[in-house]
Amino acid sequence: MKLTVAKKMLFLIFTAVVGMVGLVIMASTQMEKVFNTVNYANVNSIPSLIDLDQIRKHTLRFRIQLNRHILTDAKDTKALEETEAKIAEHKKGALDAFDHYIQNNVADEKDKQMVTKVVICLWSICRMHRQSLPFLAPINLSRRVRPLLN
Repeated sequence: MKLTVAKKMLFLIFTAVVGMVGLVIMASTQMEKVFNTVNYANVNSIPSLIDLDQIRKHTLRFRIQLNRHILTDAKDTKALEETEAKIAEHKKGALDAFDHYIQNNVADEKDKQMVTKVVICLWSICRMHRQSLPFLAPINLSRRVRPLLN
């Protein structure tokens, strides 16, 4: 079979079109991989960061209220009650935020184990707080520590 110039030109055009189609298919699959990777950050990482910020906010405020409770004068019962209410509110908020994070944003088993360890630490802080309140009650604190603070 003898190839004429026209047949050679058609063969070159056909191979060029096949090559271009191959490049388009390869580029679209690569773009889909990149899109899925970036979309994972939008769908999973951003909500996780929002939930982790809620956890951070409530645990820090819980600690601040614990310190305020320790430093509040025993005679100011209204301030003590308000502080105890805020302690309970932020403890509940932190635990709810942990639950929401575990239910909606845990990526894998390792992430779940790490969050569980942090929840256990928060529970131990709450337990220590309950156990130490009689010792750190403002009346006892006044007698033991307030002279050191002045």
